[in-house]
Amino acid sequence: RYKYPFTREKVVQHEFFAFDRFFDFRDSDTNLLPKLDPVAAKLYEAMKPKYPSATVVGDKVPHLLHLIRPLRKAFPASRFIYLLRDVNEVASSWHSRAMNPKDRWPVENDYRKAVEMWNTMNAGALALVKDGLPMLVVNYNSFFWGDKGERLLRFLEVESHPEFSDGYRAASDQYVSGRSRPAAPPADGQREYAGRNADYATYELLLKLSD
Repeated sequence: RYKYPFTREKVVQHEFFAFDRFFDFRDSDTNLLPKLDPVAAKLYEAMKPKYPSATVVGDKVPHLLHLIRPLRKAFPASRFIYLLRDVNEVASSWHSRAMNPKDRWPVENDYRKAVEMWNTMNAGALALVKDGLPMLVVNYNSFFWGDKGERLLRFLEVESHPEFSDGYRAASDQYVSGRSRPAAPPADGQREYAGRNADYATYELLLKLSD
């Protein structure tokens, strides 16, 4: 929702999530605007009547670790979910996008950059966990096979709901369907590069926290 203020300006404001401001979509907020994106329009249309009585309001922004402490200051009761994924899956995804001329993904964000960012994010997440920050580490792969999101619900202290169960099932089916298709092969040298440069020790520590 606030992709640009968060990532470009490093600005966090409590007012961002007031009802009137949240549904006041500005070009300076994000490129995923309802007027430009039918998926976003449908999402916000469904969200608007539920928003005033919501007990949990969330946002997703990649690479947000540098803003965790300002977020906690603005929202003292905030909690954080860290999605943990295998380095070669991340690297393959980044590299595939970097090599696709139709994708606006920066060409320099290839598998090497992916490994570098993977290390940085994992190290930052582990440090925050050690500092006692309320952060749930979620294993990307096992999440879709496991407890039907019950661990996530417990962390957020909310009860399950048919709408949540339906959403989880749809996401799980999409994940399983995607896993059944042949994955893009890793780029030449990718696995060797990851083997030399990925911080597997930190990854293993986070993996234990995701159980």
